[in-house]
Amino acid sequence: AISKGGVAILDRGIGAGAGGAFTLDLPQVGSVGGIVVAKTDDNTHVRLDLDDGASERLAAFIDGRG
Repeated sequence: AISKGGVAILDRGIGAGAGGAFTLDLPQVGSVGGIVVAKTDDNTHVRLDLDDGASERLAAFIDGRG
């Protein structure tokens, strides 16, 4: 799950703990960096570092999914 504001919940671990940095490739958005906010047994909560262009592409991607 991902919001237009760049907050996401991943349904898996990504090998980084809270505060860890990562890079994620998103369809129609491109490569973006992010920070792990919290982890549970089943999910990883993250915040993406989006510039204006990436924010616009993410919003268009989400809107296109209906």
